[in-house]
Amino acid sequence: MSDIRWAFESFGVRVCIESNEAEPIERVKEVADYSLLSRLSEIDPQLAYHNFHITKVGDTYSSGLDGEDFGDNPDLGSLLKYIGSRIRILVAEHASNIVFVHAGVVSWKGKAIVIPGTSHSGKTTLVAELVKLGAVYFSDEYALFDADGTVHPFPRPLAIRERSDPSIRADVDVRELGGNAGTGSASVGLIYFGKYRKNSEWMPETVSPGVGIIELITHTIPMRVNSEFALVTLKNAVKGATMVKTDRGEAEATAEKILHFIDNTDN
Repeated sequence: MSDIRWAFESFGVRVCIESNEAEPIERVKEVADYSLLSRLSEIDPQLAYHNFHITKVGDTYSSGLDGEDFGDNPDLGSLLKYIGSRIRILVAEHASNIVFVHAGVVSWKGKAIVIPGTSHSGKTTLVAELVKLGAVYFSDEYALFDADGTVHPFPRPLAIRERSDPSIRADVDVRELGGNAGTGSASVGLIYFGKYRKNSEWMPETVSPGVGIIELITHTIPMRVNSEFALVTLKNAVKGATMVKTDRGEAEATAEKILHFIDNTDN
C-alpha cells in the first residue's frame, strides 16, 4: 500500500501527516482538530513544510517528525496523544503572526490577566478559581499575543489535575465552572509571575518592563525560531501593563487577592 497523506495549515504553519494505513490518518485528523481548537484548514500535502509519519509494521507503529524518530509504540492511542501535543507545540513554535507564551489567561473588566508558568506550576488551578469569581476564560495553556501585544483566546478545556494524584488530569469545560470563554481579544492589564508555595502570603512587588520581558522570554515558545518577532511582540504586550511577582498560597484565596489588587490599582 502506498502512503496516505493529509495536510493542514494552522496559524501559518503547514503540516503533513503520512501513513501506510488509513486509520492513523483519520484519527490524527480528529487529534489535530481537537489540539488546535478547530483552527486549521486542509491544504495540499505538497505545500507542507513539516512532516509527521506513522508507519505500522506488524503490531507496532513507528513514527517521527522532520527526521526526528519517536521510536516504536504498540499502542496507537497513546501515540496519537503524544502526536497531538507535538502538533500543538510545533504550531506554537513556528506560528508566523502569533507568539505563543506558556501561560494561563483570563479577562477581567475587559483587560487580560496573564499568568506565565510551566506545567505543574498551578496556573490551571488559579485560572479556574478566577473564572469562578467571574473572570472570562481565555486559556489555561497558552497566551496568544499578536504583533501589537494584544491577547487572543485559546479556550481549550481546562486540564484540571486530581488532588490525590496530580499525574491524572481531566478536561473540564469552562461552563462546568459557571464561567464563559472569551470570544474577542484584550489588551494586557496584569502579568503575574509567581509559584505556589504552601503558606505563602500575597505580597506583590512591581516588576519593571525589562525584568518582565526577561521573565516572559523563559515561557515563550518561538524564541528559538523567530526571536526578533517574539521580542518585539513581548515589548508591545507589556506596554501599559502592571507586572507583579510574588509566591502564592492556595488558589482560591490568591484569585480573590489578584482581582482585589487590580480593582484597587485601577481606582
